[in-house]
Amino acid sequence: LKGTEDQKLEFAFAMCDDDSDGKICKQDLNSVICTMYGILHTLGLPPPADASRVADAVFDALDAEKDGIVTLQGYKDMVKAHPILLQGLGLFNPENEI
Repeated sequence: LKGTEDQKLEFAFAMCDDDSDGKICKQDLNSVICTMYGILHTLGLPPPADASRVADAVFDALDAEKDGIVTLQGYKDMVKAHPILLQGLGLFNPENEI
């Protein structure tokens, strides 16, 4: 994926904001990850783990304020601090970390 660091983060955030309300909640992330795992299954690839458990773990990592929502700025801050959160989405090359 080409673009600036901010463009990539905003794209990834928008992908996870399933209901387009400007914030990510656990349900948004669960829906997106379940969809991604469903695509893997359709392609004949086994999902690496239980989608709901992965969604819960990723959300808990992103929700720094522990208030049940992740804002765009909070998302950017957490992903910049922990770039591995984007690796699974294929949005950056691990050799060129954010």
